Amino acid sequence: MSISELERTHAWWRYLWPFRSRRTQLQTLALLAAEVCIMLAAVYALNPSPSLAPVLLAAPLILLSGAQFLLPARLVMATQDDACHAVTDLQARLLKLGYVRSEQPMPQGSFRYRHKYPRWLQWGEQDVELLVHGHELVLDGPMAVLYGLRAEMLLPDERNRKA
Repeated sequence: MSISELERTHAWWRYLWPFRSRRTQLQTLALLAAEVCIMLAAVYALNPSPSLAPVLLAAPLILLSGAQFLLPARLVMATQDDACHAVTDLQARLLKLGYVRSEQPMPQGSFRYRHKYPRWLQWGEQDVELLVHGHELVLDGPMAVLYGLRAEMLLPDERNRKA
């Protein structure tokens, strides 16, 4: 099986504003508000007369840097045999990463995997879509998930060659 490099499938401006849905944006802003409050409390506990500018600048940058890993990417795996045989192994690997197959109806040869988080912690950006056609498996999903999946699927000697 040959595995491609990760291909980013988002526009350049997504690095500046990585949110793709209102729900993700609102949850992230709520986390940001909590993060700023915690950081302010910690800074105030250490120094009662702190300068708040570094905290107010650092909190959004820390949170936005983490959101970059949810940006979409594509991974293509080519097999010598029919790609359907590799789907079972791929599903097992996704299960190890915390993904289960979605019950949502999909077109023939397509699958969607959702994270096992509780529903209120999920959003569509976390989903991984798998398209099986011919000798190829095409995965679309968050960069961090596909990067981890790719690293796990590479054989140890292939990992050493890439490094």
